[in-house]
Amino acid sequence: MNSRFQITQFQKSNIRIKSLVIKNDVICEFYVRLYSFLGANPAIHFEGFTFQILDNKNDFSFEASLTGFGAGYFAEEDNPKTKRILNEFHEALYAKDLELKECSFTYEHDFGETNFGYQNGQFLIN
Repeated sequence: MNSRFQITQFQKSNIRIKSLVIKNDVICEFYVRLYSFLGANPAIHFEGFTFQILDNKNDFSFEASLTGFGAGYFAEEDNPKTKRILNEFHEALYAKDLELKECSFTYEHDFGETNFGYQNGQFLIN
């Protein structure tokens, strides 16, 4: 777990600031890295998940989520400060030295269910 970025509870952010490529392997890795980095489970909802995050250094809240429109980062305002903080978070999330933890996550969507996870050093997508 990390001390700068922590799980929090706040009102939902509604502006998509940054999107990830819509591919299951990208979304799976995004989930596993979020789980490993933040040390917590997300809020689960139809078509995805949401990690509500507080940047303690800047007293700034945002979300890392999977929605019906793909994975990405959301905040209340789209401005240079927001983009800088989200880029710093994304760089920390994808650091080569992040120890990935075993986990799994199942969510429902219009086409059934999808399961993502990480076990025995492998990403799992079903």
